[in-house]
Amino acid sequence: MPGHFCGGTVAKHSVVLECFENQRFTKESLNFSSDNLTSQDPQRFVNRLQQGGCDYIDNWPCPKGWQWVGNWRVDVSKDEGDEEAMWMFGFEFKHIARAMLLGFDANGVSELGLDGQDSGSIEVRSRRWYAHTPRFKQPLGTPF
Repeated sequence: MPGHFCGGTVAKHSVVLECFENQRFTKESLNFSSDNLTSQDPQRFVNRLQQGGCDYIDNWPCPKGWQWVGNWRVDVSKDEGDEEAMWMFGFEFKHIARAMLLGFDANGVSELGLDGQDSGSIEVRSRRWYAHTPRFKQPLGTPF
């Protein structure tokens, strides 16, 4: 898949694409928000390498030959009844990207030693969204 679609699961007739939503904490607002992202930050929605992306999830491109079915969903597989469990936290987005490349989920950030600081030093967070995209039927003889 092209770099924009890094990650996801491919089956014979469908694919699950993923993207990651980024937010930043500021002391002025006292909360995490995508509105707090700076010009040096990755975009609001990016791939797992914290690259590419867009500002609105509905603008995430679908690969050629595939079509969106349904809506994007937040990955709640690690939810455990706690919204914070869906997020990966870090000092910078590159720490989160590194954790994802190493195969860690939100709970694995602590294993990398990225969460042992006081809460004032945790400045960014990211969570996974996914969507199903089946291959659409093309007329016979039409190349993909």
